[in-house]
Amino acid sequence: MRAGARSGIHNRTDFDLRRHQEYSGKRLDYIDPGTQKRFLPYIIETSAGADRVTLAVLANGYREEEVEESGWCSG
Repeated sequence: MRAGARSGIHNRTDFDLRRHQEYSGKRLDYIDPGTQKRFLPYIIETSAGADRVTLAVLANGYREEEVEESGWCSG
């Protein structure tokens, strides 16, 4: 399993805040204290939950092997 598949980093831009602002009617702008300029910040979404770690451990430990037929279970 590639390292990139174990964690996720997604640049959501300002899409989520812009949509929330549009439908809620609330301003979610950030105001820069130095310039007093308003802007919607970009959102960087990260994830590295237990499900990803468990999948990585299982995938890393999975091995296929050829086993000769012993005859004790053949019908």
